[in-house]
Amino acid sequence: MKDINTLMISGLVVRDAEYKEVGARQTPLATFTLLNVRETSFNGESRKETGYYEVKLWGELATEISSQLRKDTQVVVQGRLRVETWDDKQTGDKKTKTVINADAVLVNGTATYTPAPAPTPRPQPTKPAPPPFPTASLDVRATVVDESIDDIPFRCSGRDRR
Repeated sequence: MKDINTLMISGLVVRDAEYKEVGARQTPLATFTLLNVRETSFNGESRKETGYYEVKLWGELATEISSQLRKDTQVVVQGRLRVETWDDKQTGDKKTKTVINADAVLVNGTATYTPAPAPTPRPQPTKPAPPPFPTASLDVRATVVDESIDDIPFRCSGRDRR
């Protein structure tokens, strides 16, 4: 079974998205922080769980909607979790953080998706043709036997008896 890494989360954009182009290929990247407040209740006691999540949008998705991701905009993000690691330049310690790489974003009721790469067609294996059915007619005859229920070697319950 393959592992699954998919999530959907909604909330508010904390501050305007930052847009830049990174790497030798100048790949578009937009980042923003998402505030998610989850309200729960247990034994009549209401609680709020607040979470801040860094969201990254790459390529066409970043180019198309980064300008719409303004502070206090309500969004729904579909994506996957990714753990980023690096060495702290000051302390030399290894650092990690979990970010959301977005595949689709719903902004004010309008969805924008990352275009999926076109699937590479696979050549279909050729199967040998099934053997032909026999063309000769089959001689099937049914034999009807009329036997009385009393000739059966077991007894039925009273309700089943004829």
